[in-house]
Amino acid sequence: MIIKEVQIEKFRAFNNTSFKLGKYITAIAGRNATQKTTVLGLIGQPFTISQKDHPLFGCKTIDGYDFKSQFSEKFKFSDREQAGEHRWTVHLYNSVYIYKGESKSYFTSETIVRERRTGKLRIWNAEDKKRETGGGYVQVPVYYLSLSRLFPIGETVGRTIPLDVQLTQKEHEYCMNWYRKILRIQADEATAPATENIQPVFGVEEKTAKLKFAGVTDGKHDIKTNSAGEGNISRIILAMLSFKRLYDQKNANCYRGGLLLIDELDAAVYPRSQKELVKYLRAEAKNYRVQVVFTTHSPIVLQELNDIHLEGKKRIIGLKSKANSYKYTIVYLEPDSSKIGQVNARNIGSARELRRCLDNMDFKPTMSDPQMRVYCEDAVASGFLKYVLAKYIDNTGEFFDFQEINFGWTNYVTLLEKNAFKVRDSLIMLDADVPTLAGYDKHKALIEECKNVVILPIVVEEGLFRLLKDKNSYSAFLCSLHGKDFPYEVCFNEWIETSCYYKNNDRKQFKQWYKYVVQIVGVQPLYDFWLTKNKEDADTFVKLYINAYNKLADRLKLDPLPMPVDTEGEGEDVEA
Repeated sequence: MIIKEVQIEKFRAFNNTSFKLGKYITAIAGRNATQKTTVLGLIGQPFTISQKDHPLFGCKTIDGYDFKSQFSEKFKFSDREQAGEHRWTVHLYNSVYIYKGESKSYFTSETIVRERRTGKLRIWNAEDKKRETGGGYVQVPVYYLSLSRLFPIGETVGRTIPLDVQLTQKEHEYCMNWYRKILRIQADEATAPATENIQPVFGVEEKTAKLKFAGVTDGKHDIKTNSAGEGNISRIILAMLSFKRLYDQKNANCYRGGLLLIDELDAAVYPRSQKELVKYLRAEAKNYRVQVVFTTHSPIVLQELNDIHLEGKKRIIGLKSKANSYKYTIVYLEPDSSKIGQVNARNIGSARELRRCLDNMDFKPTMSDPQMRVYCEDAVASGFLKYVLAKYIDNTGEFFDFQEINFGWTNYVTLLEKNAFKVRDSLIMLDADVPTLAGYDKHKALIEECKNVVILPIVVEEGLFRLLKDKNSYSAFLCSLHGKDFPYEVCFNEWIETSCYYKNNDRKQFKQWYKYVVQIVGVQPLYDFWLTKNKEDADTFVKLYINAYNKLADRLKLDPLPMPVDTEGEGEDVEA
């Protein structure tokens, strides 16, 4: 969109720290005094529409502001701060910034002396050594909604002056629809067909040129009695609508996107509306090419945004390539425990990381990370499953808690029927032969309805017996042992009959054979050989396993598993 990354070389408590911005939405979180508002100011500082020949020059927001962030809204330097103590760079998407006729991929800002007499500071383009008027700022529309602009009208004194917002009928409907949806306000059927004097009106009033309030006047209350939360939501809707106007009215060469910066997004907004507000920003930021960055302390807002991020991450193919689109992200600011007075910034990319950050803000120790429980029919099946998953997924121990419980498949069906011990919040692995057994059809509907049961690609002992009983196959297996003396006749010295004989007469013979062979060659060569002969079956199984895991992970708020490159080919970034 506009900004890819921010690198802060030095600025007060920041020293050589960097973080990425989401293409559409970024939340900046942290305790008080971690300089969240300062970071918001750093992001917005390089952007303005100041060139008189620019097609967007003179355009204003619906509530009457220029599309630029004022220096006084973001920064107040103390007398102790000196020029040159502040320097940072924003890295930009292609074609966003043209400086002296050339496209540049970054903009570096630094402090200089504004007035030699007073020593006051100002921020300037670090590459503009001649200090030319305008300083080559990035010509992108930006709107900074600070706390000074988000306030309840009841806190003002004196007369407010209604502003002629001049909304079209469609714009008015846009505002009212989102206002009701975000705040969950029901349209009043009694006044819906009413006369003009009690139709809901979306408007703005001002106390001064800077202090303005937005809200709704209807048949029950007017703008002066709107709550602070209603007013803040209204201002955010009008801000987004202002960018929508630019998007609708200007061609692509003029409007390449905009920046909407909001300080304290969740101020005076109740929990359900916080969720709805994030959903609104998600939808409209993408629709109108607006990069939204806001500060927040709200766990609800952060959880909602992280869920959106994980929804996209789940659809990124290539876990091992560590691809990440950063369409939606959280930047967490945290005091550096090893360096007093320094603050670090980092992107949050998982449910685990978010949990730790929320605990950190609450001054709580983070307990062990939750994992999804996985049940198999016996220890051999469990060991085989661990082997296969480790071949496709990095760090399986971070995701799965393998339960050492030996239950037959009918026992698991009984638990699923009652959801005993919350077994439906776990993954159940059944042997490959279960669908062929008597009684399976009776429980098939339940198993499919639960969506947490996956069929293993093999009954381990029997499957390996059948594979190696074939002499041609065994010859290849023997080669994989790299000279180990274990001829076919020794491997099957007690098992001279065909595999079908033991299946029909004594299935325990498969387990006895498996135990005997493992004592001699171990499990690794057996599983490695099976995988070389059954790669397609393994790929299919892992896909089914990850799909089942992710459906549960969505519900349990656990990190999803992207599909590994081994099953899908090259990694790619998929739109969320």
